[in-house]
Amino acid sequence: MVLQGCATAPAPKAEAPAPAPVAAAPAPAWKQGMGPDMANSKLAPLPGKMTVTPVSDIPIDKLKLPPGFKIEVWATGMPGARAMARGDNGKIYI
Repeated sequence: MVLQGCATAPAPKAEAPAPAPVAAAPAPAWKQGMGPDMANSKLAPLPGKMTVTPVSDIPIDKLKLPPGFKIEVWATGMPGARAMARGDNGKIYI
């Protein structure tokens, strides 16, 4: 009886499922929205350069303000600064 158990054929192995197809990667942001005539274009827009305007080039003397108001430069040397907020402690965040 022992020999009969050894002589049986092994159970067939289950086949591995076929791999799922790989989804195409989305187009880069700079290419989205291009028309079909530009589909094969390799051109990408160039981003603006992050530069700092020197204080001497800011024409604050040419700005017109109502009587009693004044204007001054608070901070320089921060390319790309677009917003300013005042904290509870009076600190200015740019």
